[in-house]
Amino acid sequence: MKNFFKMLYIACALSCICGCTSITYTESDSSPEIKGGNGTYRQILISNYGYYLFNCIPLGCGGLSDGSFELFSDNVNLDKAMQTLKDECAKDNADAFSNIQVSQTSTCIFSWVPYLGSTLGIYWFKEIQISAAIYSENFKIEKDAK
Repeated sequence: MKNFFKMLYIACALSCICGCTSITYTESDSSPEIKGGNGTYRQILISNYGYYLFNCIPLGCGGLSDGSFELFSDNVNLDKAMQTLKDECAKDNADAFSNIQVSQTSTCIFSWVPYLGSTLGIYWFKEIQISAAIYSENFKIEKDAK
C-alpha cells in the first residue's frame, strides 16, 4: 500500500510539470481546392506548452514532434515552434505555405494568491501556437493513404 501512494505521488508530480506538443491538420474534405491546380491547401496548427519556475527555469515542456515532451528544456519559444513547422513541411513535401499566425501566452498560475503570485511569480504556464496554410500537390494523396 505504501508503494501505491508513492507511485501516485510521483504520477501527480510529473503531471504538474510536463508539457506537450500537438500538431493538427484540417480534414481533407474541409480543405479548399485550388483552381487550375492538382494540390490542396490545408491548415496546420502547432501548439507547444510548458511549465516554468519564476518564468525562466523550465520544468517540462513539449518536444519538437507531435505528442512529445521533455523535462528541463526550453522549447516553448518561436525558434523551436518554427523548426517544428519546417520539419512538418519537409515531411509532407509542402510546396508553399502562407498566412502564418503566431500566438504566445505566459501566465502565472498562482496569480490569484496575494503576494505569492503577483510579487514572487513562482509557477508559470507558457504556450506558443503557430497556424499556417500549407500547399502541396502530393498532400492529399499522402495523408489519405495513411
